[in-house]
Amino acid sequence: MRALIIRFASRLRFPWLFALTALLLVIDLLVPDPVPLLDEIVLALLTLLFGTWRRRGARKSSGA
Repeated sequence: MRALIIRFASRLRFPWLFALTALLLVIDLLVPDPVPLLDEIVLALLTLLFGTWRRRGARKSSGA
């Protein structure tokens, strides 16, 4: 399981940002709030967004 997580995180553009938003989402799910589900939905969407950002491939030189 740990190897799978490390392999997934190594392909991300900002792995620490993904980990931070995932941690905030877990904390937010455990702590009650005045507006139910609004912040959980936003944090879940941000976590998914950061999870889909991949590293950019090597750019081709223009060779001009």
